[in-house]
Amino acid sequence: MSMTAKAATRALSNGENSQSPWIDDCSLPENGWKDQHFHGHLATLTERYGSMARSLGLSMAQGDNFKVRWTHRESAAVYDNTYNPKDGILYAEDNHSPSQMQKYSHATETVIPELNRWSDVAFLTYEYLAREAGDDEYDVKGIKYIQQTHVMNADTQRIVAEVIERTGGVYQKWDRAVEISMDSEEGRALIGTPNGVGTAWFLMCEFFPGWRCSVDSDRNHKKQLGVKSIRGIKVYKMDTCPDDETGTIERCRPNLLFYFQDVDGVA
Repeated sequence: MSMTAKAATRALSNGENSQSPWIDDCSLPENGWKDQHFHGHLATLTERYGSMARSLGLSMAQGDNFKVRWTHRESAAVYDNTYNPKDGILYAEDNHSPSQMQKYSHATETVIPELNRWSDVAFLTYEYLAREAGDDEYDVKGIKYIQQTHVMNADTQRIVAEVIERTGGVYQKWDRAVEISMDSEEGRALIGTPNGVGTAWFLMCEFFPGWRCSVDSDRNHKKQLGVKSIRGIKVYKMDTCPDDETGTIERCRPNLLFYFQDVDGVA
């Protein structure tokens, strides 16, 4: 397989430790990020992912789902996601980091802010929305899912195709989604993709059996999130895709639903 367990570990760590100094949403504007909130987008979300949402009991109501787009003018980066802290899901939709935009533009002097990772921007936004709701139903510790939607990254698409082939699965809609265990080589390969790495960073994952995600007492996100593990990944195509062979990964981009659980007895 293109992405081995060792390569997945390297992709996540990238020579860095898993610390993140960002615990305050005020850090976003201080680093040049500007936010926009959108309404009326849920028709598209429901059309594409309604089967998944109904199956998991997720609300598609406007008041429970918040679409927030962060833009960084100096780098042209954008992080566009929908958050549902009531039901514990984050839809990662259209995300282009400052470093990605630097590569696209071939610029040598692109301004990359200190706060630049999707994982940090998404976490701070999710935590803010959960806190501002002021209701026990909304709790950042209650996050259960991150869905990487309509994945465009060619490297991720290639590895998804390999994973489906290796597991003997068929690329289908939600009711026949391909389920990948985190104990498998295929699961580690998906975590090591560009889209999987962002999910792991959101939870601050450490690579060891069980894929427990946390940070030590002097690190970020533990107090808010607690200790979680990635239970598995479901790969599927959205409801609007054709059922026949024309609905390939290249033509009908995949969705990766990462689902989590709390690790009991770990502080």
